[in-house]
Amino acid sequence: MSTRRVSALEVIIWITLFLFVLLAFSPYVIGYKAKSDYTNLINQMSKISQHDLHVSNYSQGFFSSQATVVLNLPQYPEPVLFKEEIVHGPVYLGLINQGKSPFIAAVIKGELDMEAAQLKTIKSILSGSGPVVYQHLISFNGNVDSQVYVPAINTLIQDGETTVHLESSGVIYTQFLSSADNSIKGEMTVPSFKVKEENFDMILKGSVVNFSGHKGSTQLMIGDSVASVDVINIDSAEEQFAVKKLIVHSITSEEGELINSGAQISAREVLVSNQKIGPVALNLSINGLNANSLLLLEKMIIDLDNQAAQGVPEEKINNLMTSQMMVIMPDLIKQAELNINPLSFNSELGRLEADMEFKLDRVEGDISTNPFGLFNAVNFHLNLSIDEPLIRKIIAWNLDNDTGSSKSSAIHNTINHEQVAQKVDENLKALMDVNWLVKDEGVYLSKISMQNSELLINDTSVDALQQIMSTVGSGINGASAQ
Repeated sequence: MSTRRVSALEVIIWITLFLFVLLAFSPYVIGYKAKSDYTNLINQMSKISQHDLHVSNYSQGFFSSQATVVLNLPQYPEPVLFKEEIVHGPVYLGLINQGKSPFIAAVIKGELDMEAAQLKTIKSILSGSGPVVYQHLISFNGNVDSQVYVPAINTLIQDGETTVHLESSGVIYTQFLSSADNSIKGEMTVPSFKVKEENFDMILKGSVVNFSGHKGSTQLMIGDSVASVDVINIDSAEEQFAVKKLIVHSITSEEGELINSGAQISAREVLVSNQKIGPVALNLSINGLNANSLLLLEKMIIDLDNQAAQGVPEEKINNLMTSQMMVIMPDLIKQAELNINPLSFNSELGRLEADMEFKLDRVEGDISTNPFGLFNAVNFHLNLSIDEPLIRKIIAWNLDNDTGSSKSSAIHNTINHEQVAQKVDENLKALMDVNWLVKDEGVYLSKISMQNSELLINDTSVDALQQIMSTVGSGINGASAQ
């Protein structure tokens, strides 16, 4: 009896057939994993954004599935709906055109459901433009690579009797979510954005936001971000304001149950009231905030937003916020330190330099019931120097704003330069009379410190409580006089 040999060609054919069968049925099998990864993705995005985002409908198919995602915003009674198609892997050839690997667990293609959208603002803004579309790529290890595109907008919005012209270039947002450590990083670019009304015109050019972060052990987002704008130009009926090359860099970290954060703000040039200022630099840090209190603060904001959406009167919400803040704030800042070093800018009228430090030392007792325990723990230091032409201009701006808010424009325009100069002189003299400012060779200086309940203003001891009460009292009297 002879034995038939199996040729190498037959082996190859059988293996090929097996692979084809496996490849044909793999989308159906992977569809179950895609559904699990998809649900997990929506839950993660809901936690990161801290918004109510959930899947309302999921219809699983062989090669792809259909889903509807609902976003509930506390400010609006109607939900925002998104239509999504989940394409099952393991191969999606459409990614080759994007320069990406076609081997993928799932591809989510979605868009804002304009037909179901009930928000009038969204419909009025996006009417006449293409749809808001996005894509999520879910890899086999659970990582998610996302892209969102908001089309260019050029529309008129009627707000009561005011017509607003809104114009924006296409907005691109990219995001990468790592499943290994739940970290996230992303970037948003807005080449141009314009808003124009009858007496108001705003232009932003070259806006870019980069960020990265992860949820720390305190359940708060930890990381850093950089926002930059090439040009900001605001023209109103009475004023012009412009900024060139604005950069804001913020960093957040955790240390046990405490949160540290800092921001570095710089601008190459600022134009305000026909005065050029720049470069401008501000370094600000707030360290030692209690994480549990921050979580309570977040929960309070969400709860109050929900109550406002349900029609609770604004006065009641403000009272609730005040009472809850009285409970939250003491523990929030109990170990906090605030530092500004430096705040500085040059201008055509001179230079300003300042630094400040604030912290609480040896807080004793329950400061929510004994606010003087908090007062006695204050450790505060402020140093300020400002050239005379610049401080005179700042006071004049302040007087101009007060006059404009309390008098009609006709009366306001009758105030001449001599009257303004006289009022500036009076304000400077009043500040020097109470020793808040001292003058040294054309530079006004202020040095304020408070420690162990002792308040020093330019090296002169002052009764802290009396000084605070007199300042508050003058503010109340000024408000009453108006």
